[in-house]
Amino acid sequence: MDQETLFKTIRNREVVLWAGAGFSKYAGYPMGGGLVRHLFDTLSKAQQQQAREYAPSLDADGYPNMPLPAFASLFVNLFNGRLHELRKEVKAVYSARPKSLKTHQQVATIPFFEHIVTTNYDSLFEQAYGQDKLHIVTNGEQIPYQEPNKPTLYKVHGSLEDLNRLLITEEDYRAFYSKADHLLWGAIQALMASKTLLFVGYGLEDPNVLVLFERILDAVKGNMRGAYLVSPNLSQLRIDWLKRHNVTYIQSTGEQLIADLLQDLKDTAVPALKKGGIELGPTTQFLRNLGLNPTIKTSENGYHISQLTGVQGEVAGQVTLTVREDGRASLTQFQQGLSGLAYHIGPSQLVDFEWRVGGVNLGLEMGSLVFVRSHTIEKTVDIEFTGGLCIRDATLRIYSSPEQVDFLVYKDLHKVQIRVPKKNIHAKGFKYSATVSRRHRYTDSVDSGLLHARILQSLGRGEGIALYEDGERIWSKEETPRGLPFIKQGESLERNMQTLQVVEKGFNIRFRRFKLTGDDIDTAAELSYILQMKTRVSKAFKGYVDAVVEDPSQLPESQDQDVVVHQQLDTTYTLLGWKLRIEYEAAHVLKQARYKRRGKDKTAYRITSATRELHTLYGPEQATSVAEAGKPEPIQRLDKIEMETLHGDESE
Repeated sequence: MDQETLFKTIRNREVVLWAGAGFSKYAGYPMGGGLVRHLFDTLSKAQQQQAREYAPSLDADGYPNMPLPAFASLFVNLFNGRLHELRKEVKAVYSARPKSLKTHQQVATIPFFEHIVTTNYDSLFEQAYGQDKLHIVTNGEQIPYQEPNKPTLYKVHGSLEDLNRLLITEEDYRAFYSKADHLLWGAIQALMASKTLLFVGYGLEDPNVLVLFERILDAVKGNMRGAYLVSPNLSQLRIDWLKRHNVTYIQSTGEQLIADLLQDLKDTAVPALKKGGIELGPTTQFLRNLGLNPTIKTSENGYHISQLTGVQGEVAGQVTLTVREDGRASLTQFQQGLSGLAYHIGPSQLVDFEWRVGGVNLGLEMGSLVFVRSHTIEKTVDIEFTGGLCIRDATLRIYSSPEQVDFLVYKDLHKVQIRVPKKNIHAKGFKYSATVSRRHRYTDSVDSGLLHARILQSLGRGEGIALYEDGERIWSKEETPRGLPFIKQGESLERNMQTLQVVEKGFNIRFRRFKLTGDDIDTAAELSYILQMKTRVSKAFKGYVDAVVEDPSQLPESQDQDVVVHQQLDTTYTLLGWKLRIEYEAAHVLKQARYKRRGKDKTAYRITSATRELHTLYGPEQATSVAEAGKPEPIQRLDKIEMETLHGDESE
């Protein structure tokens, strides 16, 4: 729970990382006791003897049991107060090539640490972050020049770049920690008052480390908001001591904690961004540090990352899911190639789902999933039927499973799927099942509809077929099994499309992305009839005509005489969302006409026939116009269309 709270605080950029010597141990650099041994080994025999006599005690190997600052002061005294020899040895030790940079490089990928403090002399952080990626502060004079877009590294014990400022002897430490107005220490104290400290690399069971850590805590006393210390196997006595100093203990190593933090950010950063629980800037920088390029979109709470791609190219993705027990058998069949080309897992079957890209959890919430089998062959081909139909630049995909072979042909927004049992594939009159479908819910154009109709008819008639790649024939069949339903479907669709072609030509329009209903078919047929006929006669029983007679005195003196009524017709039809206006003449011939005045207008009559017989002579159209243009169906994205068609008839 303490670690979880710490990680949340880090994600909020409220933690200062404070690294001690143990954090560099994995790189091959000695801690305080190890440096004491190294310095002792560089002494002459006489100097070593003097050191042993001065030391309060010796360890089992004969080395002085002394904290590093105390031994460093002794070392200087053995050289008559000259610091040069001490600094030279320290530089030689910590400028050696490190065995590894792994943990420091992991820290460098985490932009949630805006401030890092270290008591180490080495340059592991500088190497891990890279050139000009850190603002380095070794003394108070550098503080005013901090750069806001770079993390700041405070090297409180100095740097190998300036040996004269190294803190290593007792005298150095006393001088530094006693200066309450020291600019560098003042800046660090200000951080402690507003941030939480995370101490790594301080093994308090080591007297060298404990002395240093006590000095740090004493210096920040009263300013520290809170702190965590990470160390393995700390005694309960030390844990209780930390509690009294407002320090929370986490049992781990610095290396393991950073690895756990990195994994936590991979698990939680992207989902937290969508919920507004983490800042956009450091999150996107974190992803880029991992070699990922995020696509950012806005959401209700701020932002979300819809896609992750590799900065340097392809990046590995991983999907982990759990399905209900009763759905595992069918999923196994799909995995073994014993079912269709796609497999759908519905909301009731999906228990858990996780999608990672480059190890980063996308935090996607899935209601259902569709898995699509990978095709074994994909080619761009020309397809020719012996009946004359030719389809250029179609995409051919071949899917193979233990029981069958599926051939899928895509041309624009059309799809043909032919499924052949493997046992029949080389037979002369092989059997197959086929579907011809659109890759969307609408017809893209009249020409597209005609192509669809002709594909159906060619397959239905069992025409021979040949495939060409780059002009070379790669496969052919002299004839294929006939499919009568395809012929009927194709002929019906072709008639409807040809009818729409007449309307397009008559009104100088083009229908795009439409859904054809039964009412549309009837309307198109009527319009097509009017547009194509010069004159036509219609006979109706129980007929009548509502007409305006401009001069009633011209009406016959008696009823039951034959009458011809001329009309100028102006009709607006609704077809596929378009309002199409057409004007034409009509002459109505009524046997034994009878007149009945209608309404208050003395010139409005309903003219009926005593014999209930009406003949109408329609003349050619005089004018056509568009009263209102239709609105095409919204364009569907091809990737969405692909998924819908695979989820549909390919999975059957």
